[in-house]
Amino acid sequence: MFLFLTVLQAIVAAMLVGIILMQKSEGGGLGVGGSPSGMMSARGAADLLTRTTSVLAVLFVALSITLAVLAAAEGKVETIDQSLQVCFTCFNYIRKLINIRCHALTCFFN
Repeated sequence: MFLFLTVLQAIVAAMLVGIILMQKSEGGGLGVGGSPSGMMSARGAADLLTRTTSVLAVLFVALSITLAVLAAAEGKVETIDQSLQVCFTCFNYIRKLINIRCHALTCFFN
């Protein structure tokens, strides 16, 4: 169920990006203004894209909340992976060596 909802959210996100990229960037979005013309006019197509964007955005948020609730309800208690601790120790050692050498070069040039 969780995997299905995750795949569905990825599809909704891709559709949302596509619909947003198809819209004009001239403003007047979110249903502001209107035209008595039919659905196939330029304004009717813009209204359709705006409505589709709204529906997809609501669906995306609803899926996000649902996935968060499902993940929290799963309740797996996992320990933090400590295998990277060695890398951080090495990194701090190398950083200290670099700082010592940089400080020595600064003193040499002053």
